Amino acid sequence: MKPVLYILGLISLILFQTTLLEEVTIAGIKPDLALIVVYFFGIFGGEVRGVMTGLALGYFMDLMSGGVWGIHLVTKLTLGFLAGFLGRTLMNVSVIFTGVIIALCSVIQGLVFLLVSYITSEPEDLLVFLSQIMLPQAIYDGLVGCCLFWFLSRRFLPKQSTAQEWLRNPALSALGRGSISSTRVEKKA
Repeated sequence: MKPVLYILGLISLILFQTTLLEEVTIAGIKPDLALIVVYFFGIFGGEVRGVMTGLALGYFMDLMSGGVWGIHLVTKLTLGFLAGFLGRTLMNVSVIFTGVIIALCSVIQGLVFLLVSYITSEPEDLLVFLSQIMLPQAIYDGLVGCCLFWFLSRRFLPKQSTAQEWLRNPALSALGRGSISSTRVEKKA
C-alpha cells in the first residue's frame, strides 16, 4: 500500500506542477517543485530514496513534457543521488545551505537543458537564457526550498542536532578529538 501512495503522491505533484502552479508564476517563471521534492527525499532519506524519487519524477515529467525524452529523468536522478550523499555526509543542514544547494542544482539543470537545446534544436540566446530564465528560476527554487525546509525542520525534525549531541556527550566528543584512536594505536604497538 505504501508504494502505491508514494506513486500517487508523485503523480499528483507532477499534475499540480503542470496545471495549478501556473497561477504562482513570477515573470513567467514557476518553481520546480519536482526538483525541490527530490532534494528533500535525498537529503532526509538517503541516496536510494533520492534516486528512486528522482527516477519516478523525472520519468513522469518527461512523459508530461513535449521536449527531449530523458532529460528530466537524468537531471532529477542525479540530483537525488547527490542530495542523498550530502544528507549522509553532513551533520547539520541549515535553511541557507538548503536554498543555496537547490539554487545550484537548478542552475546545473538549466545548463543541461541549454546544452541539450544546442544539440537537438535551435540554440537559445545565451545571455537571455541566463538572465531571464535560468538565474531567476534558480533564485525562485532556492527561496521556495528555504521556506519548505524551514517549515519542515520546525515541524518534523528533532530540536537537537547530532553536532550538539557530540559536544554534550563526553564519550562522543572524545571520539571526535581522536583520543580514543590514539590509545588503540598504542595498544597495537
